[in-house]
Amino acid sequence: MPFTTYEKNNDNHGGMNCAAWAKGGWWYNAFQNTCLNGLYGDDRYGQGVNWKDWNTHGNPPS
Repeated sequence: MPFTTYEKNNDNHGGMNCAAWAKGGWWYNAFQNTCLNGLYGDDRYGQGVNWKDWNTHGNPPS
């Protein structure tokens, strides 16, 4: 899976750039379960730093 950024949408989510929505580049597929490059402190659901396998999706590490 290619890396997706704000400027280069390589994810498989039709009509949406996952990096722009989640506030950080990552190897997204249709959407993220993990994004460690997100904006720290953004606690809106699914945005900012996410690590689904470590925590509940949408809740950033504290």
